[in-house]
Amino acid sequence: MDDPRDRVRKPREPHLPPVPGRVRPVRPAQHHRPRQQRQHRGPDRRVRGLRRRPDEPGAEPPATADSQCASTEGPEKAVNGSTSGGNSDKWCSTGGTKFLRIDLGAVHRIQSVTVHHAAAGGEDPAWNTRDFDLQASADGSTWTTVAQVRGSTAGVSSHPMSVDGRYLLVKILTPTQTTDPAARLYEVEVYGT
Repeated sequence: MDDPRDRVRKPREPHLPPVPGRVRPVRPAQHHRPRQQRQHRGPDRRVRGLRRRPDEPGAEPPATADSQCASTEGPEKAVNGSTSGGNSDKWCSTGGTKFLRIDLGAVHRIQSVTVHHAAAGGEDPAWNTRDFDLQASADGSTWTTVAQVRGSTAGVSSHPMSVDGRYLLVKILTPTQTTDPAARLYEVEVYGT
């Protein structure tokens, strides 16, 4: 006698009722597809962009800064989604207290921040930001330091964190590896939910 536990039961497709004498095609379930075919929809999506459509004016989140080196190097360049536009595709500051403040539009769970420094835009790696702090705030007045970076030489740096915030502040303490006084950020990407 056959043991019913030895039989393999195939799941039925809910939209096709069983028909006696007919064989139905077997389609793989979504969870059986190889990993590379599934799109990741996890919590690390980019919230920095908050773009509705790339061609929509004002689609970038508002960014403000202490100053800018030239009229073509304003804070909006650090949140425009690009690092390939040359020297005019960066935020640059020679102010006394160098900072870039990004408004995400609403409170989000920030899980990581990626900063593209001078070398990411094709400039001298000696101009990469050396010392800086990342701070987050839900209201724009009470700030929490979520990362303190010291002695960095990286062209692109990533900083994991877990904090709720609407605003992100990049405070530049030492702008370069040399005595050059200008801070240069080509892009700041904020990831979370």
